[in-house]
Amino acid sequence: MKKIFLSFLITASWFTPAFATVWAELPDVEFHTHPLVEISRSERQFARGKIEEVLRPATHSESGIIRVLVVSGPYTKKSVYARNFLRPPPSLIRERRGESVLISYYDKEGPEDVLIEDTDRTGSLLILALIFIGLVLVICGKKGIKSLLALALSVLTVRFVFIPAVAAGYCPVSWAVFSSLIMVVATMAAVGGAGIKSRAAVFGSLGGIAAALGLCAFFFRLSGLTGFFMEEIQLFSYISGGKHSIEFFSKFLMAIVILGASGVIMDAAISVSSSLCELKSKHPLLSRRRLYESGRAVGGDVSSTMVNTLIMAYLGGMLGVILVKNLRVTSLTQLFNLPFFHFEVYRALLGAAGFSVAIWLTVWSAARLASRKEKQLP
Repeated sequence: MKKIFLSFLITASWFTPAFATVWAELPDVEFHTHPLVEISRSERQFARGKIEEVLRPATHSESGIIRVLVVSGPYTKKSVYARNFLRPPPSLIRERRGESVLISYYDKEGPEDVLIEDTDRTGSLLILALIFIGLVLVICGKKGIKSLLALALSVLTVRFVFIPAVAAGYCPVSWAVFSSLIMVVATMAAVGGAGIKSRAAVFGSLGGIAAALGLCAFFFRLSGLTGFFMEEIQLFSYISGGKHSIEFFSKFLMAIVILGASGVIMDAAISVSSSLCELKSKHPLLSRRRLYESGRAVGGDVSSTMVNTLIMAYLGGMLGVILVKNLRVTSLTQLFNLPFFHFEVYRALLGAAGFSVAIWLTVWSAARLASRKEKQLP
């Protein structure tokens, strides 16, 4: 297993962190008016609040005046007077008593120039999260707690490992691979401990990620995608002052593919590994060959449904872009050569290739390990 980890990291280290061919020009889009740019350059603070009284409703000709009770931040339980503007598309903020809102203000000797920015959606988000946690605990029992902890570790890994490293200018691909390694080991350990099921799934997952990484490197260089077709990357380049290279953003696209594919690869690997280990535990005399053939059958079913799941998930995420682009696309030739279309297709197909390799490697390793050490079955 140590050799597998070393080979995995050596493959990732091919992508060296370097600043070269710097993109010296700012993007063509006027991002100085972008909301995120305005927020990053502003000294305004944000807090949640509840409307206590509507003194003057907002209209097209003048702003509304609303008394708001602050419920978060340093001025909790303090009542402030906030302005609300009727935005070009009519505001979805309901000006009524008890409505939760998001406010912003300048923190000087107290909250000044308070504005109502939007509806506060924290409550609905927490309710949905509690429903999700409850369903996991009811269905999975004690193992669900470990799964939730592994999920939390994965989110924290992306937030406090991957994002800071990329922001500091290190190679996005290397850190995406390292983050995926942490997530794979943590998730499999939570699901199956240190048994054969987890070891086979880890082996298959790492092989699938390595396959996706290799194909990603080849096809991204072949297509010449740089990432500047994405508004988020243009915005990142603008805010960072154009100090990152074109190669850096191309690797950032690859990192997005790797992190996105790692989840479905782990799902496929643990599904097949768990099925084979359960089959072997019920039929201890099953030969390695028969177990391998059963695994291929299970893997084929998992793969056939997983492809649809992956394609539809990415398709659903890009429907808005497709709708907008469809207003200007006049032929299939033009569509097939649009960078955004290439990237979305690459994400789906590279993820599918990765979990297909992961399934085959998991079947092979699970059949081999389960037949060799039957007493260690979970």
